Amino acid sequence: MANEHHQYKWTNYIDYIHGSNRTDTDFALGIFNNLDREKAISVFIAHMAKRNKDECLAMQEKQQITEDAAIKSLWIIVKLVMEQNFKILVHTKEMHI
Repeated sequence: MANEHHQYKWTNYIDYIHGSNRTDTDFALGIFNNLDREKAISVFIAHMAKRNKDECLAMQEKQQITEDAAIKSLWIIVKLVMEQNFKILVHTKEMHI
């Protein structure tokens, strides 16, 4: 996992800083400053450097569950899918009556 956004393998961060024909950066940079692109890039860099508590890309530790817990979870999912399918069938039948 990358510790810094510019170290992330799939980032397009550099495209925003140096420009690129593979990423349309105009809209996003325009949010930072619509009139001055250099200022927009400067504000973008400062924004990206801010520390936060985001964990959306952080890998969480794997947790192993018991077989019984896995079966219980799967039955809950199956029940929800079956209920949804039944509602669709009833609705479809009502439309054709």
